[in-house]
Order: sequence, then structure tokens, then C-alpha cells
Amino acid sequence: AEWDDVMLIQDGAATLQTGSEVRGGRQTAPGELRGGEIANPTRRPIAAGDVITVPAGVPHQVLVGPGQSITYLVVKVRQARTPHH
Repeated sequence: AEWDDVMLIQDGAATLQTGSEVRGGRQTAPGELRGGEIANPTRRPIAAGDVITVPAGVPHQVLVGPGQSITYLVVKVRQARTPHH
């Protein structure tokens, strides 16, 4: 995985769940796993105005609770490559 996700939360609120691995996910594109469950998750509230960077390779999921909604933009940023000498 070479792409960091920069999330710009535009409206609403939810919970961002991150962890060390995904169980039961399936690859939908190179470096993109969808579905499954995040093992040993850490959760934090997110809301309009937040800017969050999720480093490449970190499993993450946005959980929208009952009666909640969220609108966000994700920008994929390629990690800088260090030249080898």
C-alpha cells in the first residue's frame, strides 16, 4: 500500500475505526480491501471540520450510527519515495 488517505469531513458525524489488520476483507483494487472486520479496533469520533490522515496500510472504517449521517472527501496521497544511494 503506497497511498495515504486524507479525509476532509464536510458535514455530520461518525466514528472512525482503525486497527492493525482486517479479517475477512476482499481486495477490490490494488491496495484496497473492502468488507470484513478490523481486529482490535481503536475508535474515535469524527465530525465536520476534521481533517484526518490515515497512513497507507492502516485498516480503517467509518461507522455511521443510527440517525447519523456524514459527508466526507477522501484524497489519496502517494507516499514519498526515498531515493536509494
